[in-house]
Amino acid sequence: MSGTTRVLALAMLALLLIVPAGFGAPDVDRSAVDFKTPDEIKWVRNAAGTNEQAVLFGDPAKPGPYVVRLKWLPGNMSRPHFHPNDRFFVVISGTWWMGTGEKFDPDATVPAPAGSYVIHYAGKVHYDGAKDEESSLTCNIVASSKIALACRAYLWLKSILGENSSTRSCSELKSSNKSRA
Repeated sequence: MSGTTRVLALAMLALLLIVPAGFGAPDVDRSAVDFKTPDEIKWVRNAAGTNEQAVLFGDPAKPGPYVVRLKWLPGNMSRPHFHPNDRFFVVISGTWWMGTGEKFDPDATVPAPAGSYVIHYAGKVHYDGAKDEESSLTCNIVASSKIALACRAYLWLKSILGENSSTRSCSELKSSNKSRA
């Protein structure tokens, strides 16, 4: 290797070490297009340790639209419940298992494999979760409401106190919410 070639090689190496990665890469106007890479998504495990949630857009605790990612951990399913608004899901990975009605029966659930689109209709009792593998989904909520917050609080309290802590069923709770609306 000649002296000139050696100097050029060392100069190129120095540039590679000094110039930060991505230098000169195009950037987008975040007010026009926004995104989060996987390493920027903050996952939070629920108190029961059954799933993890990442809020991508909006605030699930406030009225208005929001989008969340959910990870159901293996062997965990919700108990029969309902939502006051329609919810729209896309299963990203794994298999999400779903059942309907107030009787909790994991053996009666049906699979929604990765790529499936699922709607939970407002006021309809269902339960869901993962069986032997993690299942990851995106949930798009068009709107939230005070009734949704009350329902979440009720289900959370019921999960803390135990399944038999209340004599009210999901249908009774739904009826009482309708009469107040």
